[in-house]
Formats: sequence, structure tokens, C-alpha cells
Amino acid sequence: MKNKTTFFREKVTTNYTCVSNKIIQSTKLKSEEKDLLIYLLSLPDDWIIYKSQIQIRYRESLSKHKFDKAWGGLKDKGYIDAKPEQGTKGKFNSWKYEIRETPLTDILDSEKSVIREVENPTSPKEIDKQSTNGQSTNKQSTKLENTDTSIILEENKISTTKIDKKQLSNNEIARILNFEGLEKLLKNSGLNWLEDITSMPLEGFISKYHSYSGDSDDYRLRFLVTSYFKCNKI
Repeated sequence: MKNKTTFFREKVTTNYTCVSNKIIQSTKLKSEEKDLLIYLLSLPDDWIIYKSQIQIRYRESLSKHKFDKAWGGLKDKGYIDAKPEQGTKGKFNSWKYEIRETPLTDILDSEKSVIREVENPTSPKEIDKQSTNGQSTNKQSTKLENTDTSIILEENKISTTKIDKKQLSNNEIARILNFEGLEKLLKNSGLNWLEDITSMPLEGFISKYHSYSGDSDDYRLRFLVTSYFKCNKI
């Protein structure tokens, strides 16, 4: 006996969104990611996206953890491109979002902007070994302050960042990479770390956020926070 299927489709001429079947039929996108991406693509071209507002819309169907995981999955897969924007005082205070129906990972190299991949020649493990070799907190801080922030990229912690070198200086690249590292480390805290880092002293910030960093010690968090202060000359 063969199954039979009848589709009852609604014919609409207004208030609809055309979305590629590649998204709907994708086996790489999780169901939460598909739903979130389709909703984002349904928004008008002049819509200003605030992640917190999008999250409120989903609060009855997705927990904050699942929402953040879906949002992060779309970023990692190239459907959401988020860049921090600087305010008048040179501090990051907003985001510039690009929502893509075709992910960056699928765009041919010949169609991409000129990009620069920044790699870290020194792994966090090597730095951790140096930090545990009888050094005090003060010595660690001194070492961190002297670190070249143009190579702030944690191996296996921050996804490879694609940056248009025509538009950004090395110092701006360093700030973005540092910001991305902190965002990835603290995004599950549920707290506004960006507001805290600009208003709290270094040690107070580290004490407050250490438990969210996922490390037994505070070295990685201390490294990123110290670099943030240096990058932004706070």
C-alpha cells in the first residue's frame, strides 16, 4: 500500500517572504537555526536588529541558552555577520549586522572582498605554562600589558575572522579580535559585560566574570580584559 499526500497551499500576493529552499531543506542547519534565520530574512530591509529584542520574541519557545546557541550557530555558519561599531569616544557601543541568505562560506573566493586571516603564533597552552612557572599575579599582569595585541586570537576559542584590510587598520583589527574573544567567552553570562568593562576596575570585573569563563584560573579572562583596556586605551 502506497502513501498518498495532498498539499493545501495558501496563495498569497502580499505579506510573504521568498526564502531559498536550500535553507528549508538544509541538513546542516538545526531546526532552531532555520526558524531564526527565516524570521530574520522576513524582516524589512530597513529594519534595525537588536539581538535582545529578537530574543524576547522567542522567549516562550526557546530558552536563552538555546537562543544564544542558535544565534551563534548562524554566525559560525556564515549567515549572520556581526561587527562591533565604535562610538564617538572610540568605545564599542553598537553592532552592525549583515543577514545573509547565502552564507559567506558558500560565496566564491572571486566574489569575496579582499580578506585577511589573522593567526596566533603562540597557543594559549604555551602561555599558560609560562604563567604557572612561579610567577605572581603582578608579573602576569606586566607580561599581559606588554603583549602585542595585534595577534589577539585564541586557538580553538575564536573562529577565524574575515576582515577587509582596505577598511581597517591593524589596531582596529586587534580591537575587533579582542572584542570577539570576550564576547565568545562571556556570552552565556546573561550579563551586560560591555557596560561593566567600561565602568568597573579591572580586578572587580575579573572577580565578577571569572565564574563564567569556564577556566579553573583567571588567566585567559585576565589576558583578554587587560588587552581590551590596552586596545581601547581605557
